[in-house]
Amino acid sequence: MSTTGQKTERDTKLTELIRQQIGTQANRRHLARLPEFTLQDEMPERLGLLLARLDEAEHGRAGDDLIAPETPAAAQSGHHWPASAHGRNQE
Repeated sequence: MSTTGQKTERDTKLTELIRQQIGTQANRRHLARLPEFTLQDEMPERLGLLLARLDEAEHGRAGDDLIAPETPAAAQSGHHWPASAHGRNQE
């Protein structure tokens, strides 16, 4: 695509080709065979720990990794990550 915001003839042809391919019967069959999309209720514990540490850093409570993710400061980050993300047992 053009960096000036103007569509070139090549961009227009590509856009048309993509639209044509999306609507083909073969693509519809392929999409119909894919598993249904579902949301996960839980996030991986490691991701929760990283998010808690990010909250600490954003709020100025983390001092060069001196606060371990499982400390109360991490648990009081202001966001409600899963309890397992803060090193606590879920009840």
